[in-house]
Amino acid sequence: MNWREIDQVLTELRLPGAFIRDVAQTDAATLLFALHRPGDRQRGIGPARITLLCSFAAGASRLHRTTAPFPARRVPTPRFVSFLRAHLGNSRIDSALQLATERIVRIRCGAGARRRIVWFRLWSGASNCLVTDERGIILDALFRRPQRSEVAGGRFDPCAGLALGRAPTARGADPDRYQLRPLDGDGDYNARLDAHYRARERIEQGMRDAHTAGLRFEGERQRIATRIVRLRAALNRATGYETLRAAGQTILANAHLIDRTATRLAAPDGGDPIPLFPRWSPADNARRYFLEYRRQRAAVERLQTELAEMRSRWEVFRAQGHGPFLEAVAAASTPAPRRPSRAAAIGPGSRYHSAGWVLCVGRSASANDAILRHAARGNDYWFHCRDHPGAHYEPTWNGHCGSIWTRALLGIPAGPRHNQYSLAQLGAVAQSDGWIVSDCDAEHPPTIEVWRFAGYRHYQEQVYVVGPWVDGVTLDGALAEPPSRTRSRRLLRLARALQALAERVDFTGPVQGDAVIFADDGRLLFLPPTVMERLNGVKSPAERLARVERYLHPHRQGPDQLAFALGVAVYRVLCGRYPFDGDSEEDIHDRGTAAVPTLSAWSGLLGGRAAADALAELGDPPPETLSAVQSETEQAERRFARNRFFSRNWRRLLGWGAGAAVALAILVPIVGRALAPPVTRGLEAAEVVELFYESINTMDTEPMEDAVEGDAGRGLINETLHMFLESRMALANRGGSRVVSAPEWDGLGRLEDPPFRVYGVTDLEIHVEQRQPQPVFRARYYFWTPNLEDMVSETEPPGALVTERLWLRWSGKDWAIERLESIDREPIPASALEAEDASGAEGQEGAAN
Repeated sequence: MNWREIDQVLTELRLPGAFIRDVAQTDAATLLFALHRPGDRQRGIGPARITLLCSFAAGASRLHRTTAPFPARRVPTPRFVSFLRAHLGNSRIDSALQLATERIVRIRCGAGARRRIVWFRLWSGASNCLVTDERGIILDALFRRPQRSEVAGGRFDPCAGLALGRAPTARGADPDRYQLRPLDGDGDYNARLDAHYRARERIEQGMRDAHTAGLRFEGERQRIATRIVRLRAALNRATGYETLRAAGQTILANAHLIDRTATRLAAPDGGDPIPLFPRWSPADNARRYFLEYRRQRAAVERLQTELAEMRSRWEVFRAQGHGPFLEAVAAASTPAPRRPSRAAAIGPGSRYHSAGWVLCVGRSASANDAILRHAARGNDYWFHCRDHPGAHYEPTWNGHCGSIWTRALLGIPAGPRHNQYSLAQLGAVAQSDGWIVSDCDAEHPPTIEVWRFAGYRHYQEQVYVVGPWVDGVTLDGALAEPPSRTRSRRLLRLARALQALAERVDFTGPVQGDAVIFADDGRLLFLPPTVMERLNGVKSPAERLARVERYLHPHRQGPDQLAFALGVAVYRVLCGRYPFDGDSEEDIHDRGTAAVPTLSAWSGLLGGRAAADALAELGDPPPETLSAVQSETEQAERRFARNRFFSRNWRRLLGWGAGAAVALAILVPIVGRALAPPVTRGLEAAEVVELFYESINTMDTEPMEDAVEGDAGRGLINETLHMFLESRMALANRGGSRVVSAPEWDGLGRLEDPPFRVYGVTDLEIHVEQRQPQPVFRARYYFWTPNLEDMVSETEPPGALVTERLWLRWSGKDWAIERLESIDREPIPASALEAEDASGAEGQEGAAN
């Protein structure tokens, strides 16, 4: 806007006497003021509501009335808007005028100590909105510019060197130079300005949408073409899965010839032998090959299906062009209607589901009130949780009213403290059930029942595993009891229960001190394995060593692991201490490979009367026995420590050596680069020019830096470095580079519209314009680059025909480009590309490979 347009706008608005009701900010450089102008009965003018738009954008700074709806308040509120609302809210405008012809508008508002002056400087390159007091001290500014002293506490003096009230001609300006623009439309000048700039914004938004749609179109095209190439390569690699089925059939046909300990089976046709798993039956080995055959065949079918879908999408994509992308971008840029909030959709408060119960939790006073008024019923339960903010919640059973857990629950300490990290980990565990084994003392097989897991509870900052109530003692507690016949019977029941679980429910553990409970009525409770495994992950190291690690063997699985845990319990009863113990997990896992009886053998060993009587009468071992055991254990530990010393330290030394090698690998190139002569040493002037341009194709900026002095050719060097980084990022993120050098693309026949980006120089011609001692060269070449922004390319991939002049200087040791001047730069003609059939994706796929 020029100064005449600002005067016309202020004359039409009649701002003095209006009140500032609200302020909003639509973008970084646009402010909206909601004004209320009282009516004048004497003049017959009614009250009016005005929305004043102030834009400080470069090239579009303006001030006028707008018909756009005033936006609702948003959270968080912008900084300057909060300041304006606090200092100008409901204040009355006393005066509004422009300082001479300087396009600076001064608005006085408020009274007394709250009097403020708002300055609108509508300069295209330095627009700003400032608020000062009567002395000119800046209180705040829309754009804080310390170099202009436009910050809080600075002084704003718009009248420096300006005589107010002076006519424009007194400054030597032509009074007819600036006039009101003839804008189309109806209404006053404010209305026409508003319509003009809104139409201009729509056009600019359309151009931005078209540019964004083009980028998305290009990205989707490259993604589809690359995906087709990769699918075809994957299909070519996924061959030979039929041999898996043949191997399985061969194993079944020769099952009578296979030994249980055999690791290979000779192929009948003289081919490669078929690997076998020892200790597996022929049927199990054949089943493994058949399963792998079905898995690979299904994978090939999925690849074929996806390849067909991608080819279909390729055809549809080429037929539709940019249309769908432009529509999607336009829809995204159009403000969507306001949708109801999530809180209104799901009801008041937060809701949680646990074991069939729905918990409505209010975290604030308003949420609690909403739950009480809209969600709660007359006979629902209402709780207040002590020491928790907003802790009011109402549980309902499956959405209906009901009583809360009329039966007793078993609460087992799980180990971790009550904190957000442990709760997040435990909440990710899928609910699973444990087992209760009864009738372990009878001759017939034991009975196995399901123990329903009811979740987790928090009590006194401790996490508990909760389920149906069972009176009893844990495995650690039973082993710590004094010798008695009850302890021997518990070991026998444990052996029979483990054998029944391993055979009938495929129970693999873990068996740990707090996961097995001996009930008072003779039953055994085994807590859910998946729950206990997750609990072990959040326990402290000391708790994990004491409860879990002493019962586990690192090299045993399944029934062998259960038998080992039972052996640890028996050893604890016989010797009064655990067989493997230590201060760290590594010390506990250093266990021998001695044979351990199976579960059925344990049942026989512990089931005899002699064993029961011996265990019942066995008291604490005598001191000499404990001393002998302790001495033997210490000797074994010392032998093991000596054998393990080098096995531990060679890794550390290898790590130190690897670190030193990496450091040398980093430092040697840097030092070598600093001490090595430039790559242009010994080259003639023309060779230096050719090296400079050839390095663009290899995206190697080191020779380019050696070939120039100062800032010569800096644009080409920076662009080459940028393309090098993009190619390496694409190689790391997508598994393959998307940037191909121009000579490589030229060698492929100059494919038109390839599925990759082309960068580099072709058809380089170097001519000598002036010879030594101050040589001057002229270079003419095709420059292929995807970052062609200053012109519209006639070819795909984009490129430009560039002509440049280069001045070289002798530095005493080598030639260097002292100056590089661009003479001409125009689009490459379409005739530069060879005619290739690019209608399908097949040629592009081969080029990408």
